[in-house]
Amino acid sequence: MLITMGTMRSLLIPFVFAVQGCGAPSVDPPDPDAAVVTVYDGAAPTDMALARPPRQLDADPDGDGPSDQGSPAPDLGLQVDAALIDVDAEPVADASQSTRDAELATDATPTANDAQPSDSALAAVDARPGVLDAAMEPRGPAFDEGRFAASHNSYEGGPRGSIRAQLEGGIRALEFDLHYDDFAVHGDYRVGHLWPGEAVSHDGDNPESARLSEWLEEVARWSANHEGHGPVTLILDLKDNLTDNPGPADGNLGALNAQLDAVFGARLAWAGQMETPWPTTDRLRGRIMVVLSGDRTGRQAYERDQGVRPAVAKNARGQVIEVHDSGRGTLWYWTGHVDADGHIEWHHHGRYAAGRRPAVHLTDGGQVMTVHQGAVSNRLFVTMGQLAPDGTVQWGDPAQYDTGVDPSLGVDDDGQLEDIHRSELTGQLWRWTVDFIDDAPVFSENERTESAPYPVDQSAGVRVFSVPDGGGIPGMLYYGTETVDQAPIRYRPMAFVEAQPGDPDSLADRARFRAAPAGAEDFVRRPGVVGRWWGVTEAHVDGYLPQIPATDTPFAPWYRDVVVDGVR
Repeated sequence: MLITMGTMRSLLIPFVFAVQGCGAPSVDPPDPDAAVVTVYDGAAPTDMALARPPRQLDADPDGDGPSDQGSPAPDLGLQVDAALIDVDAEPVADASQSTRDAELATDATPTANDAQPSDSALAAVDARPGVLDAAMEPRGPAFDEGRFAASHNSYEGGPRGSIRAQLEGGIRALEFDLHYDDFAVHGDYRVGHLWPGEAVSHDGDNPESARLSEWLEEVARWSANHEGHGPVTLILDLKDNLTDNPGPADGNLGALNAQLDAVFGARLAWAGQMETPWPTTDRLRGRIMVVLSGDRTGRQAYERDQGVRPAVAKNARGQVIEVHDSGRGTLWYWTGHVDADGHIEWHHHGRYAAGRRPAVHLTDGGQVMTVHQGAVSNRLFVTMGQLAPDGTVQWGDPAQYDTGVDPSLGVDDDGQLEDIHRSELTGQLWRWTVDFIDDAPVFSENERTESAPYPVDQSAGVRVFSVPDGGGIPGMLYYGTETVDQAPIRYRPMAFVEAQPGDPDSLADRARFRAAPAGAEDFVRRPGVVGRWWGVTEAHVDGYLPQIPATDTPFAPWYRDVVVDGVR
């Protein structure tokens, strides 16, 4: 549709939602005539239209709640004085578990039912997830001073046994490799070595599918039935770059966080709330810690985000949306809310359009309006969205409303929403009045103005900014509030991020977990850091071993001897 600006006093931009959980990015429309306004309502190209409706995960696929039935496992004898078992003998009977649980109960305070986390001995005392109860008696070694029996590629079965058998036998560190291939189709990540389902054992009581949620639920059910167990470290090896995905419906890192929260709930010990130095292993009993390994891009993105020219809007309900330019022609968003202490809890992250230099406005009803320049042109576009209760945004298609540079959105002293931008030719400031009719924006009263553009990087006490890294690399994104000077814009820190050889110092220096192939002592052996080796064999046991020595044969006699005094 072409409408000449000379005959137009107002332009109604169609507001059509894409039925999806995150933005369907678009590209600039064909070059328009400078004297016309073009409304772009075409579909996004197929390589960009990646967003699909989110799917609910089945927390209990069997519908029968937690179960303690399944194949028993050899006991590693950790912290138990009884004679070590013969790994070639028949597995011990389930009845022995009650004896082991009784022994654990004498040394640890069991947690309460997950349905009432506030009553748990390990509940968050300040209502923040993952905080340990300061009243817990600090017995046992510090977590970074303990040793934990660990399996490598825990899903492969064979000499490892099933996941339940490993946990029953004293294994306290597991590893799942995960892929996001066809996430929107399956509604889940999938476990596998080289590809989804590859080398995955479904023997014993392992899940029947490769869906990650089912494997996580297996760990959660075992934990719920063994209150007071030693802390379980779950390594999630990212086999794909999850930052490729434009939103949670496609399996980005926010979707992974949501799955961890849904499956583990109060049992999850959050990385962002973990004490420094490490608490004792007894204070961590009954808890599960998740560590992200594998793909470096994903690990880095979990801890921080990069971008340029961020903009922000906050409404009266404390809801916040931040938008920014990737520096590569795409626009991304974060949604969150401001907590009582001034921190912002960020919920969702996704890509919503092609373009640069965005500005954003958020109504109290959750309606989102963004304006931006084209990715490679000076055309100006408006994109509408609706903030959903879960923090996702349903985005409409971009539509051109003018040409120019540096668009801004703000409310004048009379409460009128305005767009102020510069002419791309003369630098003259121009103003549009923006109203809404049936949730669609109406641009009217286009005129020159002497008013300064609105500051896009601040809104109602919230400010956002980017700290450049140098060398042309987009900077790290931060926010500030009246009580918070500077904090990163990032995913909720549920999981720890592991450092591996070759990582930049910016990642490795702040990591509380380090991992490397068996034998790499110098890299993992650091004060206050929990080290992990993978591929440990009998040849590695006559010297230094890290806290988590992961092996493919966790029930072999030589390994049993190594971890006999480990945390159970």
